[in-house]
Amino acid sequence: MSEDQENNRAVGRAVARLREETGLSQSELAQALRSRGVPWTQGTLSRVENGDRAVKLTEAPALASALGSTIDQLLTTPVDDLNATLVDVINRLKAVDDMSDQVIRTLSQMRQELRAININLVLTPQLGPTAADIDEMGNEVPASAHELSEGDARKGAR
Repeated sequence: MSEDQENNRAVGRAVARLREETGLSQSELAQALRSRGVPWTQGTLSRVENGDRAVKLTEAPALASALGSTIDQLLTTPVDDLNATLVDVINRLKAVDDMSDQVIRTLSQMRQELRAININLVLTPQLGPTAADIDEMGNEVPASAHELSEGDARKGAR
């Protein structure tokens, strides 16, 4: 989210809070603004409160006046909002911490399972070729592609 969007949301929350404190509905505040020369509708006010529309500098004095407030109060984030944001951040961090604990437990279980598989492989006789078989096969493997083609030619001559 951009800084402008964050600012619009902060102002919108302040407008909504101040409007609710004065006991005005969105329609009533929009009417008060129209009487002060600001052509807002209830929908315009809703978009401002949701942070979807910025308050223009020319609209701010009338808005503050209609709310019985000051422009500074429209731009200041109250401590309650900061506390709510802080609580939200703390809850998200706790959720991340819980997820990381689960990831650590899962990785630990996987490591134990891999150790068990490794122990079983060491203790179980091999089903495939033994080291001696591999050494013996190594003698039969051509050292180069040239030897391979010569061997094929000899087989064909037989």
